[in-house]
Amino acid sequence: MGKGMSWEMTITIIIAVLLILVAVYAGMFYVRKSTLNLAQSLEDQVQELLGDGLGAQVEELRELNLTGESLENYERIAQRYREVVNGKFPDIQMLIEEVRASLPKYHLIAARQNLKAAQDSFLEAKEVYQGVLDSVNAMQGKMEQHRQKKANLKQRYKDIRKILLTKNFSFGPAMPKLEELFAEINKEFTNYGDLMEQGDYGQADQSLQELENQTASIDKLLEVIPPLYRNLHNVFPEQLKEIKAGYLQLKKDGYNFLSEIDQEVGKLETKVQEEKQFLTDLQVTEAQDTDKTIRESIEDLYKQIETEYAARHKVEKRKSKWGEFIRHAEKQEKQLLLDLDRIGQHYELTHDEVERARDLDTKLHIIRKNYTQALTEIEMETAVYSRLENQQNDDFDALKQIEEEQGKIHADISALVVDEKKAWDGLAGFQGEIHEIKRQTMSKHLPGYPQSYYEKLDYIENLVNALMEEMNHVKIDMSVITTQMLETENEMRTFQKERREMYQAAVMAENLIQYGNRYRDRYPHVKEASQRATELFTRDFEYVQAVDVMAEALEKVEPGLFERIATKYLSKEEATELMKRDKAK
Repeated sequence: MGKGMSWEMTITIIIAVLLILVAVYAGMFYVRKSTLNLAQSLEDQVQELLGDGLGAQVEELRELNLTGESLENYERIAQRYREVVNGKFPDIQMLIEEVRASLPKYHLIAARQNLKAAQDSFLEAKEVYQGVLDSVNAMQGKMEQHRQKKANLKQRYKDIRKILLTKNFSFGPAMPKLEELFAEINKEFTNYGDLMEQGDYGQADQSLQELENQTASIDKLLEVIPPLYRNLHNVFPEQLKEIKAGYLQLKKDGYNFLSEIDQEVGKLETKVQEEKQFLTDLQVTEAQDTDKTIRESIEDLYKQIETEYAARHKVEKRKSKWGEFIRHAEKQEKQLLLDLDRIGQHYELTHDEVERARDLDTKLHIIRKNYTQALTEIEMETAVYSRLENQQNDDFDALKQIEEEQGKIHADISALVVDEKKAWDGLAGFQGEIHEIKRQTMSKHLPGYPQSYYEKLDYIENLVNALMEEMNHVKIDMSVITTQMLETENEMRTFQKERREMYQAAVMAENLIQYGNRYRDRYPHVKEASQRATELFTRDFEYVQAVDVMAEALEKVEPGLFERIATKYLSKEEATELMKRDKAK
């Protein structure tokens, strides 16, 4: 049995070993195959780069006979290209061959090392190769750019030449300098062409920049100069001539101006000559500034002429109304001063009416003086109508304000007469009211009146007498009288209200005392209240207090009694008023 187990174990071990050998062989086969594929792929990439035509491009550049900086740049590019193609790529190919030679012998480690070295070398070579390609493309692009710009500049050169030949009349005194500038462009264009023919594109870049600057400069001049020269040659002379002729004619017709326009025209004619010299020297910025100054000055001269022409029409149209307005205001001012003098003899003027009126009179004197001066200037034909128009406008505004203020002052003093009449009517009313109060005091069937009643009546009568005394002054102050009127009115209204309450209370007290007699024997507090209320009623004449004493006592015995008696013995309004007072208490 031991021998049988040993045999089976031996078989198992043999099978395991065989499986391991198969696995190892399969792994080695896979590594060999993948390494071979990677080597082939790397070789294909090298061949792809060698066949992309970069060598032909480098050769084309060599055949261009480059010089100067361009030649130096080309040589650097060619050297780097040769280093890659003749150096790095062959080395890579040798490493690839070594990989292939190692694989049949299953020298896998050596093969993988050589493959890694070849791949690293290829990455470096590819980077250099790409740099060469970029440089070649850049050189070719620059050369193409130069060819295109040369073509464009050549066309622009022809256009400029055509403009200078066919439109030389548009540039006036600037033409000689423009021709000199064009000659410099022609010279630089020839130099640029020579540098390109020589293959020195580095120097050609500088020449191209200069050429583009010169072309841009003359383009701007060709655009700016014609309108400036047109102004100098046609527009400005005609405008200045028209302004001067119009000015002289208007002077003959009696117009005057704030400035001597003929002298201003002379100054502008000198400015025109200055601008021509700027154009002659191609000082375009200075010419444009001068042109703007001339244009604005001419516009101002036109405006002055138009202003004076229109102003004369307005002034003459409103001249009669001007005088009428002044005369009307003066007439009102004269009447206002007379009214103030008359009113001031009887009334105290407390709102500066006299000072305000005198201030208006002073302003009218100034306006009259200016108006008279204006008429003199018009008659003597020395008037500057724009100035007179402004004066007219200012005077019309001032006269409107003067008349408004005259109206306010007149309204104030007129109100004094009305207020005095109202005061006399009010005084008469107060006197009649006092007389009626005294009559009623004598005729009312009351036991008597408290001392405070007579004191208050005397106080009000004194107020009325003081008001009469104030109003009988030769010169009265309505502000003082108005204050006294209001005080007297308030005191009178308060006193009348207290009188009504006193009469109402007397009626109520008498009836409450009588009603309380039915309870005085049964309720001691009613008896005591009745005795106290009777004293207040018959001895002290304090009727309101008597009502309060009796109402408080009876309400405890018969709630609601006070309201019933008030409703029975007083009018509806009196009862309501008395109950409100009682509730408030």
